[in-house]
Amino acid sequence: MNHPIELFLRFRQVMPSRRLCLYMNSLVCRKQEVAFGHFQLACYQRDLCLRFLDLVDKEIKQKNEDKYRQKAKWYGSLAEKNWQRALEFYGPNTHPTMFLNILMAQSVLSVNLSDSLHSSVILEAALVRLLEGRHVVEPNEEDSNDVNLDIKPKFLGQLLSLLKSVLAAAQADHRQRQLLSVRPTPATTEETL
Repeated sequence: MNHPIELFLRFRQVMPSRRLCLYMNSLVCRKQEVAFGHFQLACYQRDLCLRFLDLVDKEIKQKNEDKYRQKAKWYGSLAEKNWQRALEFYGPNTHPTMFLNILMAQSVLSVNLSDSLHSSVILEAALVRLLEGRHVVEPNEEDSNDVNLDIKPKFLGQLLSLLKSVLAAAQADHRQRQLLSVRPTPATTEETL
């Protein structure tokens, strides 16, 4: 009967390249587990951010509204950081479906933050982020095996919706600027009298 140490030594001598291959595969699996953990943590933080944004919309008192808004921003930034860490593993070439899922989740959070905080800058950042995925979902590559076919219409629909939102926000901003430029100032009305 062979002793376990003898078997281990024999294994080390006979199969060094196979061991290295197994070790490298286990590292890749660990990296993917860590990246998916970052993705799940970001989704949890996104949910907390949305919960606090919902409380901001429902809150009447100014003091609590500011506190909830700060917590929403904080959880939103934590979610962004964890999604970025997940994107270090889930790239557009290696994992296109997961890459698009992360971009879409980031975009949805940014849209919700921009609606609550009335910030067109956040909305434009969401558009830029979502446009990073346009190369993964090329219209002429409908039969590509790399990307889950169910995600393509979702991604394109979300991109179109976001483009419409950015356009609507830009038009509203333009109208607001026109109204402010036409409105007479108190100094000019006194001069005409």
